[in-house]
Amino acid sequence: MWGNKPVYLRIHLYTKFWIIGICAAGVVLVGCGPQPTELGFNGADATKPVKILRNKSGSHAALPDHGLWLINSDEQLEALDAEVLFDLNVDFETESLVLVTLGRQPTGGHWIKITAVSRAGGALYIHGWANRPSPDQVTVQILTFPYAAAVISKIQATTLHPEIDSTNTY
Repeated sequence: MWGNKPVYLRIHLYTKFWIIGICAAGVVLVGCGPQPTELGFNGADATKPVKILRNKSGSHAALPDHGLWLINSDEQLEALDAEVLFDLNVDFETESLVLVTLGRQPTGGHWIKITAVSRAGGALYIHGWANRPSPDQVTVQILTFPYAAAVISKIQATTLHPEIDSTNTY
């Protein structure tokens, strides 16, 4: 079959077959990847924004631990012993409170803000910004306990995911 054809033509035909084979394999492999609905882009698992009804941030010694909480009752709020949050007037029949704390910090210049909340199924994602001053910045030498709280519509979440970006500006 190939015996009477010149060498360059045989190489050219072999190259064509290889290129066609690689292209066909590529099409098959692309079709085998996860589809957008499997990744949660178009389906029920896509994140949906949760409206922030009220929010507050500051520093308070009653919140000395680093953490993330979803508070759904007066009892849970009282257990934190953080009277500074009582003025948010959360109606736990229809609202929940999301709380993010940075824990005890050795200087001023530390702060945190909740910028958005979203959910996907039983997961709640808390988006925000945290500032941690760089070592060369001049800051007040005082213990601080930064926190951010957001009141949202009543929600039951099984997992909480912090999506907090950090900055070193003051």
